[in-house]
Amino acid sequence: MAVCQAKIYKNKSDVIGLKVEELPIEILPFDRTPYYDLNLLVKEVKDEMFGGQYEGISSIEWTDKPYKQYYGIYYYKDNSIRINQVLNSKDVPKEVVKYIIYHEILHRDYQCHDRVFREKGHLYPKYEMYDHFLDSKMELFDIQEW
Repeated sequence: MAVCQAKIYKNKSDVIGLKVEELPIEILPFDRTPYYDLNLLVKEVKDEMFGGQYEGISSIEWTDKPYKQYYGIYYYKDNSIRINQVLNSKDVPKEVVKYIIYHEILHRDYQCHDRVFREKGHLYPKYEMYDHFLDSKMELFDIQEW
């Protein structure tokens, strides 16, 4: 700590109790008009990531309403997938939605997010960008239904 203070203050006295003004977070407008054809996106994911074949998924559909708890969910009882309808917006990049579809499809074979599941998930091209969008950008949108 002393080294850090010496570099920062360069033998000047520490400024104690200095307040830093917190800037308001800018909320971005969000268009909730349905935008994507989910069946087309599923086909693209299967073609690009599984060579066109990935059997055993009974259905992939949008959720009935937006959920803040998850972006996609896999139901093991009937091998179905629900993709959060909040992602069905022109403000969400197509590849982000496809990444969520890919992630949920992987749950057919991997129930938990263990090392092997993460390795498979990281095979999706530029997955870091899509994780970043979901983790940071989605919070900035003005989504009234949340």
